[in-house]
Amino acid sequence: MSRKVIKFIVPLLLTLILLPSFVYSFSFVSSLPSSYVIKVVPLNENYNPTKAIVVVEALYPEGFEVVAQKLTNGEPVLAYVDVQNLTNAWNKEEELSHCKALPTFSIVVLTEDRLEDRIFSIQWNELKPFAVKEVYILPKIKREKKVSLGEVSKENNLIVLAKKEEGKKETYYMQEFRLVDSYESEKRVAFMKLKTFIPYAQGRLTASYSSYSTLTFSVNIFFQSVGSWNLGGTFGLSSSESGYASVGIYGSSVGYISMVIRERFEKWNIYYPSYPNVVDTEYKVYTIRFYPGTMSGDPGEEASVSYTCVKENVPGQGTQAADPPIYDELSSQFSSYHTPASLMWFVSALVALKKIESPAALLTLVGDISVGPESRTTIIWHTGIWGEKGHKFDVYKASTQWKGLPTAYFYVVEVL
Repeated sequence: MSRKVIKFIVPLLLTLILLPSFVYSFSFVSSLPSSYVIKVVPLNENYNPTKAIVVVEALYPEGFEVVAQKLTNGEPVLAYVDVQNLTNAWNKEEELSHCKALPTFSIVVLTEDRLEDRIFSIQWNELKPFAVKEVYILPKIKREKKVSLGEVSKENNLIVLAKKEEGKKETYYMQEFRLVDSYESEKRVAFMKLKTFIPYAQGRLTASYSSYSTLTFSVNIFFQSVGSWNLGGTFGLSSSESGYASVGIYGSSVGYISMVIRERFEKWNIYYPSYPNVVDTEYKVYTIRFYPGTMSGDPGEEASVSYTCVKENVPGQGTQAADPPIYDELSSQFSSYHTPASLMWFVSALVALKKIESPAALLTLVGDISVGPESRTTIIWHTGIWGEKGHKFDVYKASTQWKGLPTAYFYVVEVL
């Protein structure tokens, strides 16, 4: 064969060999939407990449949806979030209910002896096509017992469980993280409270919300393999509505500021369709809507709390608005300001509907609501307390019985 023929044939053969791969790669890339990429690397206690099941979810108006799930030997897991789809979904929701969440993601990492569901938000201007967010996770919750994660299939690198049977080859089963149940309900909850036990003190609670401001809510999670509720993280919600409420509390009385919120429950099973047993179950509970236009001085569901004295033996200087208060707390004075949303009513409903049972049926469970630095001037919560001259007072502030979270619940007593 002449050299000229060889020179012609070799490039032709290389083209024929590489063309299918190029066509496949091009079609795969071009089929991807304009995506925001989340790169997840699971870590062990030595902060080295480790074997783990990684599940990435995005929050839509209908709840969390799986974007990617994979068993990795430590290699990064890439999740592609359709920017336009997520943006359109929340813009439409804002038109319907006035509520819109920040782009919010849940990353579940399961190793043999640890697990975590890390939930976080980004700003809408960060959700850009082909932008990459790297997330390194050392799961912080220890399992009671170690579990086998299975093996990574070399053929297709899908999530699988390697099941060894005596006298048989290993067989593989696709593993799934699947939403199997959900429930939503609305209730009026008290997020501010002041009680005066004596006739010589009075106070005022004020709350205002400017439209499109971001209010931060917690997501509570429960894994069956752990057996207790934990804070998975927080995310931002806003409303196109505004809200305002102010209530005076006079001697020997109690006052509230409350608002209607909508809670969502999700049950996720980790299981193998060809395998009879559920490996683990996760519950998520979080606020999916809030309605600032419903703010009022009406009573609402109260969180289970415990009180601690924060100011003692304070002399009263008068009960007029112009008089110096014995206690004054303004949310904008803090980098972040927190108060609870009772979940007792929601947990009770879930128990009655047989969606959860002990130990998940925790009646002291609360959600955390907070004002972050980005909303310090547009969301204002204020508690002011005044006392009559000639009397001294102690002021008490509450924290939640579950997790000891801060609140905007107060009471005042006279020092005798």
